[in-house]
Amino acid sequence: QTYRAAFQGSAATTDDFKNIASAVYGQDLSWFFNECVYGPGAPAYASGWQTVAINGQNYLRLRLRQTQTAYPAFTMPVDIRVNSASGSQTVRVWNDAGTEWYVVPIAAPATSIVVDENSWILTTAKTSEAYVSGPPVVVQAAPAPGQTFAPGAGPSQLTVTFSENVTTTSADYVLTGPGGPVSVGVAYNPSTFTATLSPAGSLPAGQYSLRVRDTVVSAAAAVRLDGEIADPSNPASLPSGEGQPLGDAVWTFTVQGASCYANCDDSTTPPVLNVLDF
Repeated sequence: QTYRAAFQGSAATTDDFKNIASAVYGQDLSWFFNECVYGPGAPAYASGWQTVAINGQNYLRLRLRQTQTAYPAFTMPVDIRVNSASGSQTVRVWNDAGTEWYVVPIAAPATSIVVDENSWILTTAKTSEAYVSGPPVVVQAAPAPGQTFAPGAGPSQLTVTFSENVTTTSADYVLTGPGGPVSVGVAYNPSTFTATLSPAGSLPAGQYSLRVRDTVVSAAAAVRLDGEIADPSNPASLPSGEGQPLGDAVWTFTVQGASCYANCDDSTTPPVLNVLDF
């Protein structure tokens, strides 16, 4: 409708249409037009998957591979229908490389998947193949990204849970607080894929940053962590990752001070009282 309103009764180019589409969508769609309108070829997908439950939460492990040979990798959001005994749900992954791995929370154990069920994407083939292990990601954490603790209620331990069994040491973790690096002991439980970090003492008020280095590797394939977190202050940012190995996982949490009032951070000072308040 916007395109028609702008150009009805006149002439328009493909670039004109691209600009209208981008404006309506709210983001630049040049990448889509470059590969799907001006460029040749189309993607072909091969998918392999596993279903796993970690600490009571079900996840889909997905490997999505572009198998076309004559053209480079296509960038595309890809819908994945996940079937289970209790029904189905559709999740969307952002695919922009030849081979990428995803770990997606799902409502129930998966029994099958369908890639691009409604054929929104012009493809030359969609096939299934065996799942091949990829990089681990961080699926759960306590404190969660962005979590705030009341005065005197800071965590005595921190936990980091991965999407699969990993090989990890204390050197893979860096906790930084308002006074600088915080010494922590690290214990890893391979049955729950969880590392537990124990600070040497109680955590004083302030903002903290926890970094999990991409030197963490999967035990099955020795592939390094896919750790990028889109928003380190948002609990919904987990699982981590952008589809390929490498990239530290970094997020923040806050321990409020005793003088902190509601909805303030550690830098906020108490309000100044005027004599008239008395």
